[in-house]
Amino acid sequence: MRQDFPRQLTEKEIQDLEFLLVKGAKGLGLDLTKTQQKQFLTYLNDLKRWNQVHRLTAITEDQDIIIKHFLDSLSLVLIFPVWNQLAVLDVGSGAGLPGIPLKIVFPHLSLFLLEGSEKKSSFLHHIVGLLGLEKVEIINKRFEAILSDKAYRGFFDRIVSRGVGKGSQLVNKAENLLKKGGAVILYGGEGTGTKKDKEIGIRKELVLIPCSSQQRTFWIISPPN
Repeated sequence: MRQDFPRQLTEKEIQDLEFLLVKGAKGLGLDLTKTQQKQFLTYLNDLKRWNQVHRLTAITEDQDIIIKHFLDSLSLVLIFPVWNQLAVLDVGSGAGLPGIPLKIVFPHLSLFLLEGSEKKSSFLHHIVGLLGLEKVEIINKRFEAILSDKAYRGFFDRIVSRGVGKGSQLVNKAENLLKKGGAVILYGGEGTGTKKDKEIGIRKELVLIPCSSQQRTFWIISPPN
């Protein structure tokens, strides 16, 4: 079946999206450069284009992609403002969220995108190259596959995920991958935290996503070292 690819945005639509992106970023204390704005809009366009075939996301409207994907991904800077020079693992990265928005804003972090799907990994290779992002490694494996890899033991400063559910399950697996003082940060809903999660010291944080009335719940785990 023939797929209709996204139409070309008008100059006015591009300006409106840039305004929303810049305004939302400022709400997070971030000042985007012109280059970063262009990277985000390129990301948006190619995410929609690939989504026609590979079904990377159910969110398809331009403004929703900016708010519900990009600004949502970046909203954890309200809790952890410093990311440059850190080694960050994005578990179940999917279309590159939250890892790629963080990398665009903090170009000096070392980013590792872990994604088990070959189709999604292909998109990650494509978009990382298209955006000219450096110090990005795409790992086309399941999470369990890297746990026994000595190269990653005690390697990461932070592990983030929008695609993994139970905190207690992830922290038990991820603890050996973290550096001393490292943290696991889960983008979750109200049902993410369980009794077992609380027993292992998961901290809950709520932030407001700029340019919306939506809140984002984070579950933060800092395992004892």
